[in-house]
Amino acid sequence: MASCQTTNCCGILELIDISTEQTPEGVLKAVMKEIRECTTRSDGTRKVRPFIYFSGVVDRVCNDHVLNPCKGNYGQALADYIIAQGLGQIVATPEAQNWTENMLKMWVWLPDYTTLAEWHTAHQHVEDVSHQSFAVGAR
Repeated sequence: MASCQTTNCCGILELIDISTEQTPEGVLKAVMKEIRECTTRSDGTRKVRPFIYFSGVVDRVCNDHVLNPCKGNYGQALADYIIAQGLGQIVATPEAQNWTENMLKMWVWLPDYTTLAEWHTAHQHVEDVSHQSFAVGAR
């Protein structure tokens, strides 16, 4: 399952295991609770994490993730979905080869937290109603 984790930098979150979700919408649904927790203080005010990054295989040579159902360009699909939904800006790196000889790419997302909160409200399931929004205040 895709998830979100903090980094050693207070301004950056990382989306991990995004290839385990079938769709970009599935990735965002899977990580929303963690994004909300990582960007909300105990008093309910927001602590902005201005950057969220994620990576993906864009040209697979080695099948190093045998159990992952997503074999396409899942990183680009997520970036395209974020842009199409108006959830923020995306900056992409050039492709680079890793040790498995797969070509990878990384995307840096500058979330529009207000729009992301609206998206979350519109896409949450009935069991998620107690988490109306993770965003408090303006972008």
